[in-house]
Amino acid sequence: MDPHAPGPASPLRYQLRAGGHGWAAIDETVYLTSDAGLSWKRLCSIPVGPSLKDGRLEWLTVGSDESAVLARVSTPDGPGRFADQLLVSQDAGKTWEKRPLPSGKFEIIQEGRGSVFFLFGKTAAMYSKDKGRTWADSQFSFAGGHSEHFLGSAQPPLAVVFAGEFHWLLQGEHLFRSEDQGRSWLELARPTQIWPRTPGPGHQRIQFLTVDHGYALGRDGVLRESDDGGFQWTAIPMAGDQVVSFSCFDVTTCYAITQGRGLLRVEATGMGGR
Repeated sequence: MDPHAPGPASPLRYQLRAGGHGWAAIDETVYLTSDAGLSWKRLCSIPVGPSLKDGRLEWLTVGSDESAVLARVSTPDGPGRFADQLLVSQDAGKTWEKRPLPSGKFEIIQEGRGSVFFLFGKTAAMYSKDKGRTWADSQFSFAGGHSEHFLGSAQPPLAVVFAGEFHWLLQGEHLFRSEDQGRSWLELARPTQIWPRTPGPGHQRIQFLTVDHGYALGRDGVLRESDDGGFQWTAIPMAGDQVVSFSCFDVTTCYAITQGRGLLRVEATGMGGR
C-alpha cells in the first residue's frame, strides 16, 4: 500500500464503506481509497512520535467525510506505566487536539452516522455528537432485566451499523438498537434467540439496509433476516450449508460465502423464503 515501504505491511486498522470508499492505517500513517483498494492516497500521519513521548497508536477511525480523524494513543507515564490519550483532528490531520480519555479503559473508537462517534470499553460506552469534542454516557436496557456488563475482555470485538437515524450495536451474543444516536440502547432479543451458543469462535456480523430490514450471521453458521428492525429473526434456508460471511446490496439480494457450495446469490421470495 505504501510505495516507499521496503515490503508489504499489515494494516493496523481498516474500514471499507459503500461505494468503494474506505481507509487503512499502516503503522501511524492513514491512507484513503475510493476504488475498493485498487489505489490509495495518503491522508495523514498520527503524531505518536517524540511529541507524545514515543507513544503508540492503539485504535483510530476516520469519519465518512474524511475530515474528522479520532485516534487513541498510549504514552509512557512512569516506569512500566502507560496513559491513554485521545487525539482529535477536524481538518484531515493538519492540526490535532490532545484530550484525556473519559474515565474508564476504552478500547475501541468507531464512527456512527454523520458526526456521531462512539467509545467502547470493558464496562462502559460513550458517544459524541460533535466529532469527539465532548462525550456523554450511553445507557443500556437489557432484556430480562439482567445487568451484567456487555463489554468484556472475553467477548469478541463489537460492531456498530446504522441505517437512517437508527444504530445497531453487536457485542458477543447481545444485540442493541438506539433510536437517539447512541444516548440510549435497548436490547432487542435474548442472546440465544439469535445466536445459539455453539463451539468454536465462529463469525458474527449484522447488516441493516433500512430501519426495518436487516440480516445477521451467528456462530452457528445460519443467516437470518429481520423485517421489524431486529426484534424478530427468521432463518434463511441454505440446504444445510454453513455460511461463513455475507454482504447484502438491497433488501432482496445478498451474497453469501458457504462452506459447502462456495459463493451463493440469495434472492428474496418473502421473509425467510429463498
